[in-house]
Amino acid sequence: MSYCRWSSDGMKCDVYVYEDVSGGFTCHVASRKIVNLHEAPHCPSLWDYQSCKDGKTSDEDMSDFMTKYRAWTAWLDTNAIRENINLEFDGETFNTDTATEMGNQLKMLQNMGYQVPDYAIESLWEESKENGEQAEI
Repeated sequence: MSYCRWSSDGMKCDVYVYEDVSGGFTCHVASRKIVNLHEAPHCPSLWDYQSCKDGKTSDEDMSDFMTKYRAWTAWLDTNAIRENINLEFDGETFNTDTATEMGNQLKMLQNMGYQVPDYAIESLWEESKENGEQAEI
């Protein structure tokens, strides 16, 4: 299960975090990011469509989604400008034993300037409480 990916939040995430099949939790930190996302077309989500919220996806909504998704990926292939992040942990990989430790690691990365979604940190800390760990802030 992943907590976030580089593609999360429309490519605005600098980490890929998941529960590792080998044990613990793993975080890969990006070394580059797209710096001109403000120029990109809207990154579509199926949640943008009412039919998905009702539990079904209409053919019309799916067709519209695919058109927007193709425009988004074409822009990524042809117009996205990627530059080095230039922070201390660029390109590093971390593995921790517990959800608490990974949540704390992500908070540290976020405080350093990496783009880390709050929901990933909160999910890890919530999971740590469910596992009887003490989440640290």
